[in-house]
Amino acid sequence: MRSGSFTRASAQTALRRSGALALLLLGVALSDAALTLQASSGRTQPMMGRSPSIISRRSTLRLRGGGEETAETETGGVPLVKPLGGFTRTNSYSCLNDEALTGEKAGQVSDQDVAINIERADSTPAFSIPEVGQLPEGERLNIIIVSSEISPYSKSGGLADVADKLGVAMARIGHRVMTVAPMYKQYPGVEPTGVKRTFGLWDSGHTVEYCHQWEEAGPEKGVDHIFVKHGAFERKGMYGEGGMDYGDNLFRFALFAWAALEAPLVVPCGGVPYGEDVVFLANDWQAGFVPLILTSHYRRYK
Repeated sequence: MRSGSFTRASAQTALRRSGALALLLLGVALSDAALTLQASSGRTQPMMGRSPSIISRRSTLRLRGGGEETAETETGGVPLVKPLGGFTRTNSYSCLNDEALTGEKAGQVSDQDVAINIERADSTPAFSIPEVGQLPEGERLNIIIVSSEISPYSKSGGLADVADKLGVAMARIGHRVMTVAPMYKQYPGVEPTGVKRTFGLWDSGHTVEYCHQWEEAGPEKGVDHIFVKHGAFERKGMYGEGGMDYGDNLFRFALFAWAALEAPLVVPCGGVPYGEDVVFLANDWQAGFVPLILTSHYRRYK
């Protein structure tokens, strides 16, 4: 029994010593990792033996939409960055025209005013929207389509067409439909509503203005097109220039997401806001913050 007790005690002592050694090795490894990160960030590596508590603190992480910075843009000195994941595309990845998506003019905002023709009865559409019956009153919804581009106002490809045609089709069967998109330039017929909202992002307030145009889709049917006006959207390109992303795309489309979520609450389309009983259809990566903010901010008390 004594021999067995001695064996168990020895084993416990050995385990305690090995645990202490493991913790010591882990601390050394973490210290080496911290020194390596400091060296890779361009800082001078501290001398061996210096206390870890006096290692200089790294600067706050800067969130931006890509990798290595390059030259600045022509508008506002915004840095351009390489797209993440090795993509050379700067537009919506929903684009159906790959050549238009990746070319030099991809996603560029035209310097010339283009006539906005949304009177579909006087024009020949690329494809027809089939007529269907009206939904019963109790099945009609308030629908908000959030998209970074919408035909014929802004377009790099398929995303703009889908956002446009889907809204018209849903309005024709009885839904009340609103689209929300950034305002990249002044569009003919689009008027300011006078409604402004300020959102706190990046430790400061940013005020957007809502603009509006009504598109008829049939007798007493139509779509409310809402545009978010802010200086961050008024550039040569929608998402970047010359195959590079704008370095502040994270900020631009986070602001867009907040503005889109507030639009049905504050913009009186036809004199009456849509209210909070709505369904959001968020499209593509530019609207990716919409479900996140909707869940974390607007639903947290429900």
